[in-house]
Amino acid sequence: MNEQQKQHNQYQKQYFDDNANYFEQPIPDDVEIKLGQIVAKATLNQNSFVLDIGTGMGVLIKHIIASGVLSKNIAAIDLSAKMLSKARDRYPEVQFWQGDVLDFEAQTNSFDAIFFNACFGNLFSPDAAVCHVSKLIKPGGCAIISHPLGNKFVSCLHDMNPDLVPRHLPKKNILEKWCSNYNLQLSEYIDEPEFYLAKLQKNG
Repeated sequence: MNEQQKQHNQYQKQYFDDNANYFEQPIPDDVEIKLGQIVAKATLNQNSFVLDIGTGMGVLIKHIIASGVLSKNIAAIDLSAKMLSKARDRYPEVQFWQGDVLDFEAQTNSFDAIFFNACFGNLFSPDAAVCHVSKLIKPGGCAIISHPLGNKFVSCLHDMNPDLVPRHLPKKNILEKWCSNYNLQLSEYIDEPEFYLAKLQKNG
C-alpha cells in the first residue's frame, strides 16, 4: 500500500471515528426498504456466506440475517474502530475485521455474496477492490455495489468533500470493463436518481 493510500485510509478512519455517534440516528423507513431490496438481489439462504465491506454500523446486516443467513456466516469490514464497536454490540456473532478490503485475506471462492453498500465512492482504488473480491466470490456468486440514495447523492458528497468521497459511483461501461478483466458479468444495473445497484456475478 503506497503512502497516498495510507493517508486516504487514515482520513477515512478518523472521519468515521469522529462521527460514529451521528450514524446512530434511526434510518428512514424508505431507506430501510431499499436496503432490504439490495440484499434480496443476492438470493441468500442459511447456507450462504456473506462479506459486508464498509459495514459501518452494520445497517445491512439486519437485512442479511433476515434473508436467512446465519450470523456466524457473515464477515464485515470497516476502517473505523468506533463504527465496528457499535456494530459488534448489535451483532456479536458476526465476524468483524478492521482494515482495508485489499488487506483482507480469505480463501479463494469463500463467499456467495459480497456487498459494497454506501461505501464504494469512498474507496481509494475501486478497480483494485473489485479485482480483489472477484477472487473471493464463489462461482455463481456475486458482488453488489449499491447506494440506497443513488449516484446523485454520492456526487453531492463528492462535491462537498472530495477527500472523503473521491469518486462517483461507476457507470455501466466501467463496470463492464471490470467484469471483462475479472471473470465477472454485469447481471443487473440500476442507476436511478435515488437508487443505485450494480450486480457483478462471477462466471462458473
